[in-house]
Amino acid sequence: MAYSPQAFEPLTFFDVMPRFRGSSETPRAYLERCLAVIADREPIVKAWVVLNLPGARKAADASTERHRQGRPISSIDGMPIGIKDLIETKDMPTGHGCGAFAGNNTRRDSAIVRALRDAGAVILGKTVTTEMGGGRGKTHLQRTAGRPPQSDCGRVRELIQVLRPGSPAAAVRHQ
Repeated sequence: MAYSPQAFEPLTFFDVMPRFRGSSETPRAYLERCLAVIADREPIVKAWVVLNLPGARKAADASTERHRQGRPISSIDGMPIGIKDLIETKDMPTGHGCGAFAGNNTRRDSAIVRALRDAGAVILGKTVTTEMGGGRGKTHLQRTAGRPPQSDCGRVRELIQVLRPGSPAAAVRHQ
C-alpha cells in the first residue's frame, strides 16, 4: 500500500476502543491490523528497535478475553504501546540507542512499564531513540538513516497512533 499523508487514516486506539465494548472488534484483531501497518511501513520509517510479537499477541489475547467477559482492567486495556528504548522492559533489551548497550537486558520492568502492563496495555516493542536519549545528539544511523533525531516521535505516529510514555504524542492526543 502506498503511503500518502493526505489519505492516511491512523488506527487510533481511542477510535477502536468503543468497539471492544460492543464486541465488534477485539484487541487481538486490532493488534494484527497495527502489525500489518508496521510490516508495510517499517522498512521506510525505521521506528522500531525490536518488536516482541509473541509477548504482544499473548497480552492482546488476554485482553480480548477480559473484554469478552465484560471486565477490562482499565481504559487502556488492549492498547498497543511502543516503549522508548531508554525504558527497561523485562522481556526486551534496553539499548539506549547506543552500541555500548547492545543486548543489555536487565530482565525487569521500569515502574511505568509495570503500570502499563498492570493496566492491560499491550507492550509491542521498543522504539528508536537518540543515543542515550541525548535530544538532538547522535542518532543510530543504521536505524534512522536520513532522518533527523527530532523526527523520532513522528515516525512512530506515522505507523500507528499509540501512546508512548513521555512522548509529545501522548500530550497532544489528550488536549
